[in-house]
Amino acid sequence: MALSPKSKKQLLTFLRPLIAFGVVLLAVLGYFQHKSMMGRTRITYTVQPPDNNPMFSTSVLLDGNAAMNGQRISLGKHTFKITHPHGETFETNFFAWYGGKDFGVIALKRTTGTLSIHSKRPMIVLNVSGRDFSAAFTNVTEKVLTVPSDSYQVSGLFPNRPAESQKITVAAGQVGECTFAPAYGSLRATVNRDEGTFELTDGDGQTVKNGNLPVTRDDLPVGAYQLSATWHSHRMDKQIIVKKDEVTEVPFAFVFGSTLVLSAPAGASVFNTNGNYLGITPLLVTELIPGNTEFKLQLSSHQDAMVPALVVADQTNTVSTNLLSWAYLNGLQFAQHDFELGDFRSTLKYLEQALEAKPGDAEALALQAKAKARLPIQTAKELAGQGDYVGADKLLQTALVSFPDDGELKHLMTDYKTHETEQLGQQQEQSTREVFDADCQKLAVARFFEPHEFVTSKKSPDDFKTELVRLYADEAPKAKVTVDRMPQPGVHEILFEQASPNPLEMARREMMVVIGKGKNDQTLVLFKNFEYQRRMNGNTLNIVIGGSMEDNWVPLHSSQVQMTPAYEEQVKVGYRMMMRKVMKAVGETFVYTPN
Repeated sequence: MALSPKSKKQLLTFLRPLIAFGVVLLAVLGYFQHKSMMGRTRITYTVQPPDNNPMFSTSVLLDGNAAMNGQRISLGKHTFKITHPHGETFETNFFAWYGGKDFGVIALKRTTGTLSIHSKRPMIVLNVSGRDFSAAFTNVTEKVLTVPSDSYQVSGLFPNRPAESQKITVAAGQVGECTFAPAYGSLRATVNRDEGTFELTDGDGQTVKNGNLPVTRDDLPVGAYQLSATWHSHRMDKQIIVKKDEVTEVPFAFVFGSTLVLSAPAGASVFNTNGNYLGITPLLVTELIPGNTEFKLQLSSHQDAMVPALVVADQTNTVSTNLLSWAYLNGLQFAQHDFELGDFRSTLKYLEQALEAKPGDAEALALQAKAKARLPIQTAKELAGQGDYVGADKLLQTALVSFPDDGELKHLMTDYKTHETEQLGQQQEQSTREVFDADCQKLAVARFFEPHEFVTSKKSPDDFKTELVRLYADEAPKAKVTVDRMPQPGVHEILFEQASPNPLEMARREMMVVIGKGKNDQTLVLFKNFEYQRRMNGNTLNIVIGGSMEDNWVPLHSSQVQMTPAYEEQVKVGYRMMMRKVMKAVGETFVYTPN
């Protein structure tokens, strides 16, 4: 049924809000659907780089800005570009709609360039070495290679020189040029004799070439060399410079002379300056280089001789020498040396050796006469050095006959005279002490007691001895002389004894005295006191009835008896009594000072 206008108007009024609500609802739902689908609109890809070099990275741009895999993109047109230093660029335009764009795996192709290598001389070995490409070639002068863009080490090995190396960078689509231009020169060496050989060495002494002469080489690096030519045992060395692209001419000429070598006596071995044995004199030496040289001559028991010689080209010269025996040379040389040192005894010994090797030699005989005349002076000095000035003076008196005006001789005689008196005094004292020491060795008891000595200039040894014997004979405490003798001239040896005939007497004393000369003409008195105690065997009554007892005397010493204060005092008293007698014999008084 048809609606009235009024009804239509009312229906429209009712539906208008509903329609508006529906439109809004559809708009909201569409917005959220758009947002959801745009969240899933992304660009995805996987890049496979052209090489594995970690030093270089891939650059990805979307619409000129850096992009990354899975990145959200807007709807519409876009430009996508991937670059790599060693790869070809990937670039494309695309239209993005809901859901995005997936490019999958994008494999970048490796960029390449050209490596062009040139050399002015053939290379024995050419090496090209890079990260992704390496190759080796032999006997090449040029090489053009298509290689991945990169840096390469190019090295070429040439004859007679170290390898040369260059670093070349090949850019994508570009040509990397590498050129080697080693500097070489030439050498031409000749010699004036057949069968000559050569050796060429560099500045480090390493052999570069060797072989037979003549020779021509055009493969020598420029620089300094030593060229040596050899013919038989002869060698010539020359320093040369090889220049670039030039020929160095080096001629060798071996020119020789000869020398006749003579010696007296003949039969000497001949050696050259290098120590090589040449033969025995008389000897003709050939193939000698002109100029000054010398020969060494050796003969058993003779001094080596160096004989100079002048060698002239294509001539023969003669040289000769007299060889001197070692016995003569050493004898004369040592004799002259010892004569200068004043050792005339040794001088005469060596002169005998020289004259035996060369009898009648005037030089040796003249030196012998001088040494014999001066030998007494040397002997006198030796005796004086030993303290024997008396013997030294006698020898100087003998030498004075041959050298009456010799200043040194007269000085020595004056000097030695002043020591003779001192020497006599020392000898006299030594003689006195030797007698005393000998007595101490002979008497076993002497080792238990201390020695004493007294020196005086008031009485001579003879007078002192007479007075001391008188004092012991006439004045208490008296002592009898049991020994009185002169073991050496001027030396008295006396043994006194103080002992009681009483069988009960327990003490006994002996005095050993040696009197002789000392230093400075003084009288030297050496003595020891021997103190004894009787050792009792049995009882006192038996001794009195029997009238005697065994002579069992014991020295007063800690090793023989227990030293009591009384025993120690007995030893001291014996020393004091002896000193009183000794000093009284020269009119002096002994004053005892207790310790």
